[in-house]
Amino acid sequence: MTLEELYKFLGGDYDEVMSRLSDENMIKKLLIMFPDDPSYSNLCIALKYGDMKGAHLAAESLLGTCKNLGFLTLAKCLSDVAEAIKKGPGNVGDWMMSVLGSEYESTVYLVKKYTGKS
Repeated sequence: MTLEELYKFLGGDYDEVMSRLSDENMIKKLLIMFPDDPSYSNLCIALKYGDMKGAHLAAESLLGTCKNLGFLTLAKCLSDVAEAIKKGPGNVGDWMMSVLGSEYESTVYLVKKYTGKS
């Protein structure tokens, strides 16, 4: 799989990322680090324990990473969750986290497959 194909599978913006970072090796270095980012896990734990401030910080951190890497589909899911978190604990539905979880796991799987970290 090429980097451009990875972005196509992820619903990402390959051209935008290449225009900003200009180097496939730099993008690959950032991709290698993505699965180890603790933000998604921190988000889930914070929500489990009702820590809305921690959940917001984790969501925003992961959202920034996704935007930087051009993961548009995952970024959209995270943006929806971050907005719901701002509105309060009862606004983050199980379905919303299920959609986010599915998209996150799919992204991690494809990134690992591309980088050879599986």
